[in-house]
Amino acid sequence: MDLIKKMCKFNVARDGDKYCAHHQAQARGQDAKGKEDGSHKEDWGTQHGPTHRVLCIYCKTWIIRKKIEKHHSKCPALLREKERRAQPYYKENVNAGISNVIPKPIGLGEERGEAGQHFVSKSSSVTVEPDLTENEKTALVVVLKAICKDLDEIESDTGLCKECAPHAPSKPVGKAWKHFQQQSSILACLKSRGLFEDSKKVVLELGAGKGGLGTMASRAFGSDIVMVDYGSFRNTTDRYARQAGAKVCRIQMDLKHLLVERIPDLAGRSFVFCSKHLCGNATDFALRAVSRCLGPAKIVDGQDRKEEGTPLMEGLAIATCCHHRCTWGSYVGQKWLKELKIGERKFAQICRWASWATTVKSGKTKGAEAEEKRRLEVGRMCKRVLDRGRELYIDSLGLETTIVRYVDGGVTGEDKLLLGIRPR
Repeated sequence: MDLIKKMCKFNVARDGDKYCAHHQAQARGQDAKGKEDGSHKEDWGTQHGPTHRVLCIYCKTWIIRKKIEKHHSKCPALLREKERRAQPYYKENVNAGISNVIPKPIGLGEERGEAGQHFVSKSSSVTVEPDLTENEKTALVVVLKAICKDLDEIESDTGLCKECAPHAPSKPVGKAWKHFQQQSSILACLKSRGLFEDSKKVVLELGAGKGGLGTMASRAFGSDIVMVDYGSFRNTTDRYARQAGAKVCRIQMDLKHLLVERIPDLAGRSFVFCSKHLCGNATDFALRAVSRCLGPAKIVDGQDRKEEGTPLMEGLAIATCCHHRCTWGSYVGQKWLKELKIGERKFAQICRWASWATTVKSGKTKGAEAEEKRRLEVGRMCKRVLDRGRELYIDSLGLETTIVRYVDGGVTGEDKLLLGIRPR
């Protein structure tokens, strides 16, 4: 394989063949070029030959060009994408913010090194490189220190939920115990603020993964759950929620395209939104998605967010993480940062520095002890500033907002929880 400078390790196609089925056509084309009569040169050695392969950009399989139309009539990945786009709760980039979206040209197939010029299934955001000078970086650190100095101290709220105790792991060790501590503490923070007094509330878990947090809520409080995640997972915990008598709805969709108010299982009901370690700009997508479920009189960004049958969000809890994966276009706290003279380039640098808060702590970054301590401090300040922008956005929605430390730092380095409670 010339492109990656490696040898293919697949078995040969048939006895006596020199190459596997995947590389057979390419090999024959190379052999044909050496023949004096040029036989099969057009067939095997050009892009227009009958066995030239193109890439199905949905299932990532190389298909013979003349069979690509037939393949897409039954491609499971494409069929799932079409089904997803046909749902009433799908709208392209509805929660993407003002990001610079570049459509990826996609279609029936993709040539080697080329792309089909047809339909777009996904989009990507442009990330600006933080090309700051050393003086600009020094000045930015000073600004971050000034911002954090004016912010309130983050309080600890690390108690566990007693309703979750019967479902704790048999031994308080390992990953299962760490996950339980985080799930139980998040639910305890919500319960102490009166959000689980009514078992009829639905729990909406965005970025659900295997569904551990939502399942714990259903087992502890008997709530129905709606779980949304971009990926599909094996060995989910949904079965435990169903055994507890809860109704479970699982949706596979990018949060960037999700219309929460049109999910059938939430129609006309009150819900609590919670998420454990919602990665990077997925937190911003999620906040925009639930901002349209705030009540009949709430207006956000000049638009009435209430429609007939819209569910009502009573509160939210988001354990943020992976701040280095945030993007300027999708970030909900842009207005606040602009007031502080922090633009796209400085934002990119803040995101890059945010990774220091966890990499230094875990001992993965080499350097002198003083330098590591400095990096750790800068990384924590960056995370604090990014979460502050989100806190102000939630506050602008009319919710009572706070940030707490919901677990000890020894359990996870990402130990901050964004809380927003609907006034009663």
